[in-house]
Amino acid sequence: METRGPDVPVAGEQLELLSPPPPPPEKLSSDEKKDREQRWIYIISVGAAVVAILTAFIIIWIDYQLHIAEMELQRHNCVCPPVFSGPACPDDWIGYKGKCYYFSDVNKDWHFSLNACSSQNASLLTFSHDKEKDFVMRFQHKHSTWLGLLKGPDQLWRWTNGGNSTVPVVTGEGDCAYLNKDGGAIGARCTTELIWICVKPDIFNRQNGTQ
Repeated sequence: METRGPDVPVAGEQLELLSPPPPPPEKLSSDEKKDREQRWIYIISVGAAVVAILTAFIIIWIDYQLHIAEMELQRHNCVCPPVFSGPACPDDWIGYKGKCYYFSDVNKDWHFSLNACSSQNASLLTFSHDKEKDFVMRFQHKHSTWLGLLKGPDQLWRWTNGGNSTVPVVTGEGDCAYLNKDGGAIGARCTTELIWICVKPDIFNRQNGTQ
């Protein structure tokens, strides 16, 4: 049996004797500690800001999706007017700036002309500006045509829709007015026979409630 002396270390003890001692814990100065704390504060702040931005984005996205879903629900539940894709004016009518015009080719008195337009859900010719009057005159072919303009008991001229007229009328022998070939409004007997023009909103303006 091998024996060893009392001062001879075993193998494990030899390794411990040969290994260097562990380094002492690092000691930080107060400035280094402060700098490290500031870095951690910065990292935490940036992380919190990123989380806040992502949270806000998610909330906005969810709100947008809910809005889209609500709009789709309203669209499906809406009683909407049918989309019209045909002509804006009936056959034999002429369209101009959201209105339809019908030019007669026979002469009749004022009351007949008024009723003829009413039967077409239209009014005897009225106009609110000179451009509309100029358009009418291009198609009336130098004929005098009845206006939806009538003189009341107070001797004031009013449109058949009840509105006051600013069109100067040359007072004639009657209470009904017509548009002569030169564009002037003339008073005449209502029994006089002239051509007439009807006017009404086109199909798109009727759907929007325009009169």
